[in-house]
Amino acid sequence: MYPVKSLKWDPVSGAFAIRTQLPDTPQFTNMAWLIGTSNVGARSASEADVSDWVDVPIDVLTALAESAQDEGGQ
Repeated sequence: MYPVKSLKWDPVSGAFAIRTQLPDTPQFTNMAWLIGTSNVGARSASEADVSDWVDVPIDVLTALAESAQDEGGQ
């Protein structure tokens, strides 16, 4: 189980997934992760759907965001 706001990346499609606050239980089937793409929009997914994706460490994401701010968001 991943904590809320964890990030995963699919190198094949280029999609990213962020862990939602919803539990991966039958009541919330396919809603544990939110997948976003640049070409087909967004969709909800289960833990199993993104299990093989690459984990993106939060410190890497933070460094990228801070770098973008330092460069004026470019």
